[in-house]
Amino acid sequence: MPAEKRLTDRQIKNSPPGKLYDGGGLICVKGVNTSKWVYRYTLYSARRDMGLGTYPQISLARARELLAEYRTLVAQKIDPIKYRQKAALEASRVDTSFHTVAKITFEAKKPELKHDGSAGRWFSPLKVHVIPKLGNRDVQEIDQRDIFEVLKPIWHIKADSARKALGRVGHVLQHAAAMGLSVDLNVVPLAK
Repeated sequence: MPAEKRLTDRQIKNSPPGKLYDGGGLICVKGVNTSKWVYRYTLYSARRDMGLGTYPQISLARARELLAEYRTLVAQKIDPIKYRQKAALEASRVDTSFHTVAKITFEAKKPELKHDGSAGRWFSPLKVHVIPKLGNRDVQEIDQRDIFEVLKPIWHIKADSARKALGRVGHVLQHAAAMGLSVDLNVVPLAK
């Protein structure tokens, strides 16, 4: 598009309410009190409008940068609205490390535990035997081999502690599944 057709900050500030076109699908929708950026695109024969933010919080230069990013996605047949939603969902996800999910599980179980359990005894086998080795691993990546390797050194020496730790791992994995995480609930019986 020729340079003289592109918007300037002065035009945006001085124009009456309405739509101002910068080219390439970038539109400034100017209202009486607020203005917003919109990216209009067509994907699979459907026209879509995607909000890019308000002006002047999103400057003209930044709006053009966002436009370039999203036009690249459209050229690859990726819907930028869905792409942005997926990125926001990923950014908001809870830490899924074994340690974090184990703490969440413990907090959820506290009301049903008796005195010592709620004081930390229920969590102790995990804290002592499992978390030092698997705590930073994503709970969704843990398999029976991991659990076997962690509990193997204590299985015959501290059988009761190993049995409790194995049971607690099972509770953590069940809670992770209830949270919507993709875990294999068969790993505990297979490790045993």
